[in-house]
Amino acid sequence: MISVVFITILNDFTMATVSYDWVRVSKKPEHFNLKVMFIIATVLAIVPLCEWITLIVFMFSTYGLLQSKFFVRF
Repeated sequence: MISVVFITILNDFTMATVSYDWVRVSKKPEHFNLKVMFIIATVLAIVPLCEWITLIVFMFSTYGLLQSKFFVRF
């Protein structure tokens, strides 16, 4: 019960910190550079994917799960 109260209090502090916006309004509409955002999103998706594949291959090759279950060798 105490952990739920603690998490709720921490969540309230983060929401109060994020809720204040000190950005000035510009007269022209803002635009996003979608090419750069797409490149960043792609890199941020590929890096964990490569880490996950490396981890799975390492674990399967270390413990021999592929050889015993699926008859695949590295």
